[in-house]
Amino acid sequence: MYAHELPGYHASQKTDKEFLERWAAAYTLVKSIPDDQRFDMANWAHQKPGSECGTAACLAGHALFHSWFIERGFALTVKGVTRDLEDDVTGVQLFGMSDAANTFWGTSRLMTTPFDPDFGVEMLDLDPSDYWTKKSLRPDQVAEAVYAWMVHFWGFEAADAAIAASTVVYSAEEVHKNTPWSPTYVGTVF
Repeated sequence: MYAHELPGYHASQKTDKEFLERWAAAYTLVKSIPDDQRFDMANWAHQKPGSECGTAACLAGHALFHSWFIERGFALTVKGVTRDLEDDVTGVQLFGMSDAANTFWGTSRLMTTPFDPDFGVEMLDLDPSDYWTKKSLRPDQVAEAVYAWMVHFWGFEAADAAIAASTVVYSAEEVHKNTPWSPTYVGTVF
Protein backbone atom coordinates (compact mmCIF):
# COMPACT_ATOMS: atom_id res chain seq x y z
CA MET A 1 0.00 0.00 0.00
CA TYR A 2 1.35 3.43 -0.91
CA ALA A 3 1.22 6.33 1.54
CA HIS A 4 -1.31 8.24 -0.57
CA GLU A 5 -3.61 5.19 -0.37
CA LEU A 6 -3.61 5.10 3.42
CA PRO A 7 -6.79 6.30 5.10
CA GLY A 8 -6.34 9.75 6.58
CA TYR A 9 -3.48 10.76 4.28
CA HIS A 10 -2.75 14.46 3.87
CA ALA A 11 -0.47 15.33 0.96
CA SER A 12 1.37 17.88 3.14
CA GLN A 13 2.19 15.31 5.79
CA LYS A 14 5.33 14.00 4.12
CA THR A 15 6.76 17.49 3.58
CA ASP A 16 5.98 18.92 7.03
CA LYS A 17 8.69 17.97 9.56
CA GLU A 18 6.43 18.90 12.49
CA PHE A 19 4.21 15.92 11.70
CA LEU A 20 7.21 13.61 11.64
CA GLU A 21 8.37 14.95 15.01
CA ARG A 22 4.89 14.46 16.50
CA TRP A 23 4.56 10.91 15.22
CA ALA A 24 8.07 10.08 16.47
CA ALA A 25 7.07 11.43 19.89
CA ALA A 26 3.92 9.29 19.77
CA TYR A 27 6.10 6.28 18.96
CA THR A 28 8.56 6.85 21.80
CA LEU A 29 5.68 7.58 24.18
CA VAL A 30 3.76 4.38 23.43
CA LYS A 31 6.96 2.34 23.31
CA SER A 32 7.67 3.42 26.91
CA ILE A 33 4.18 2.84 28.37
CA PRO A 34 4.23 -0.28 30.56
CA ASP A 35 2.08 -3.15 29.34
CA ASP A 36 -0.27 -3.15 32.30
CA GLN A 37 -3.44 -1.42 33.50
CA ARG A 38 -2.16 1.96 32.28
CA PHE A 39 -2.64 1.05 28.62
CA ASP A 40 -6.17 0.54 27.29
CA MET A 41 -6.90 0.94 23.59
CA ALA A 42 -10.63 0.62 24.32
CA ASN A 43 -10.82 4.01 26.08
CA TRP A 44 -9.53 7.49 25.46
CA ALA A 45 -8.84 7.93 29.15
CA HIS A 46 -10.40 6.99 32.45
CA GLN A 47 -9.53 6.71 36.10
CA LYS A 48 -8.08 3.30 36.88
CA PRO A 49 -7.64 2.45 40.56
CA GLY A 50 -4.65 0.17 40.97
CA SER A 51 -2.76 1.72 38.08
CA GLU A 52 0.50 3.39 39.14
CA CYS A 53 -0.62 6.68 37.62
CA GLY A 54 -4.31 6.17 38.47
CA THR A 55 -5.22 6.31 34.78
CA ALA A 56 -5.80 3.99 31.86
CA ALA A 57 -5.67 5.43 28.36
CA CYS A 58 -5.05 4.66 24.73
CA LEU A 59 -2.12 6.19 22.85
CA ALA A 60 -4.03 9.39 22.05
CA GLY A 61 -5.20 9.63 25.67
CA HIS A 62 -1.66 9.30 26.99
CA ALA A 63 -0.48 11.93 24.50
CA LEU A 64 -3.31 14.19 25.65
CA PHE A 65 -1.94 14.00 29.21
CA HIS A 66 1.72 14.55 28.30
CA SER A 67 3.11 18.09 28.56
CA TRP A 68 5.18 17.75 25.37
CA PHE A 69 2.00 17.34 23.31
CA ILE A 70 -0.04 19.82 25.36
CA GLU A 71 2.61 22.53 24.88
CA ARG A 72 2.38 22.02 21.12
CA GLY A 73 -1.39 22.39 21.10
CA PHE A 74 -2.68 18.83 21.21
CA ALA A 75 -6.13 18.91 22.75
CA LEU A 76 -9.27 17.01 21.92
CA THR A 77 -12.78 18.34 22.27
CA VAL A 78 -14.42 17.13 25.46
CA LYS A 79 -17.66 15.31 24.73
CA GLY A 80 -18.52 14.52 28.31
CA VAL A 81 -17.19 13.59 31.71
CA THR A 82 -17.96 10.83 34.16
CA ARG A 83 -18.20 11.81 37.81
CA ASP A 84 -18.54 9.79 40.98
CA LEU A 85 -21.05 10.36 43.80
CA GLU A 86 -18.80 13.07 45.26
CA ASP A 87 -18.83 14.85 41.86
CA ASP A 88 -15.14 14.09 41.26
CA VAL A 89 -14.12 13.53 37.64
CA THR A 90 -13.38 9.85 36.98
CA GLY A 91 -13.31 9.76 33.19
CA VAL A 92 -13.47 11.82 30.04
CA GLN A 93 -15.15 11.10 26.74
CA LEU A 94 -13.44 12.81 23.85
CA PHE A 95 -14.15 13.41 20.22
CA GLY A 96 -11.31 11.74 18.38
CA MET A 97 -12.29 13.15 15.04
CA SER A 98 -12.14 16.83 15.92
CA ASP A 99 -10.61 19.14 13.34
CA ALA A 100 -8.03 20.30 15.89
CA ALA A 101 -6.84 16.76 16.59
CA ASN A 102 -6.73 15.86 12.91
CA THR A 103 -4.80 19.04 12.10
CA PHE A 104 -2.33 18.35 14.91
CA TRP A 105 -1.54 14.84 13.62
CA GLY A 106 -1.77 15.68 9.91
CA THR A 107 -4.62 13.29 9.22
CA SER A 108 -8.06 13.68 7.75
CA ARG A 109 -9.53 11.32 10.38
CA LEU A 110 -7.86 10.46 13.65
CA MET A 111 -9.79 7.19 13.75
CA THR A 112 -8.03 5.86 10.64
CA THR A 113 -4.55 6.11 12.12
CA PRO A 114 -2.61 3.91 14.56
CA PHE A 115 -4.67 5.55 17.32
CA ASP A 116 -7.54 3.33 16.20
CA PRO A 117 -7.27 -0.31 17.38
CA ASP A 118 -8.90 -1.63 14.21
CA PHE A 119 -6.29 0.18 12.12
CA GLY A 120 -3.49 -1.28 14.28
CA VAL A 121 -4.84 -4.79 13.72
CA GLU A 122 -5.05 -4.18 9.98
CA MET A 123 -1.59 -2.61 9.68
CA LEU A 124 0.03 -5.47 11.58
CA ASP A 125 -1.89 -8.21 9.76
CA LEU A 126 -3.04 -9.57 13.09
CA ASP A 127 -5.84 -12.07 13.38
CA PRO A 128 -8.68 -10.16 15.07
CA SER A 129 -9.85 -13.42 16.66
CA ASP A 130 -6.68 -13.26 18.77
CA TYR A 131 -8.09 -10.13 20.40
CA TRP A 132 -11.54 -10.61 21.82
CA THR A 133 -12.41 -6.97 21.28
CA LYS A 134 -9.59 -5.96 18.92
CA LYS A 135 -8.89 -3.40 21.64
CA SER A 136 -6.48 -5.45 23.76
CA LEU A 137 -3.45 -4.43 21.75
CA ARG A 138 -0.24 -4.08 23.73
CA PRO A 139 1.86 -0.89 23.69
CA ASP A 140 4.62 -2.59 21.65
CA GLN A 141 2.07 -3.63 19.01
CA VAL A 142 0.67 -0.11 18.76
CA ALA A 143 4.26 1.21 18.54
CA GLU A 144 4.80 -1.15 15.61
CA ALA A 145 1.70 0.22 13.86
CA VAL A 146 2.87 3.82 14.48
CA TYR A 147 6.28 2.92 13.07
CA ALA A 148 4.71 1.36 9.97
CA TRP A 149 2.64 4.54 9.54
CA MET A 150 5.79 6.69 9.81
CA VAL A 151 7.71 4.57 7.33
CA HIS A 152 4.84 4.81 4.83
CA PHE A 153 4.98 8.59 4.96
CA TRP A 154 8.64 9.41 5.56
CA GLY A 155 10.69 6.28 4.88
CA PHE A 156 12.95 4.29 7.18
CA GLU A 157 15.83 6.76 7.38
CA ALA A 158 13.72 9.78 8.32
CA ALA A 159 11.52 7.77 10.71
CA ASP A 160 14.53 6.25 12.50
CA ALA A 161 16.27 9.64 12.79
CA ALA A 162 13.15 11.29 14.21
CA ILE A 163 12.64 8.48 16.71
CA ALA A 164 16.29 8.71 17.80
CA ALA A 165 15.87 12.46 18.37
CA SER A 166 12.64 12.15 20.39
CA THR A 167 12.88 12.56 24.15
CA VAL A 168 9.19 11.90 24.88
CA VAL A 169 8.59 9.01 27.28
CA TYR A 170 5.81 7.87 29.55
CA SER A 171 5.84 9.31 33.05
CA ALA A 172 3.34 8.71 35.85
CA GLU A 173 4.17 12.22 37.08
CA GLU A 174 3.04 13.67 33.74
CA VAL A 175 -0.25 11.82 33.99
CA HIS A 176 -0.75 12.94 37.61
CA LYS A 177 -0.11 16.53 36.58
CA ASN A 178 -2.44 16.53 33.59
CA THR A 179 -5.47 14.34 34.36
CA PRO A 180 -8.46 15.96 36.07
CA TRP A 181 -8.93 13.06 38.51
CA SER A 182 -5.36 13.20 39.82
CA PRO A 183 -4.78 14.82 43.22
CA THR A 184 -2.00 17.01 41.82
CA TYR A 185 -3.94 18.21 38.75
CA VAL A 186 -3.44 21.94 38.22
CA GLY A 187 -5.62 22.62 35.17
CA THR A 188 -9.29 23.41 34.76
CA VAL A 189 -11.76 20.69 35.66
CA PHE A 190 -14.32 20.44 32.88
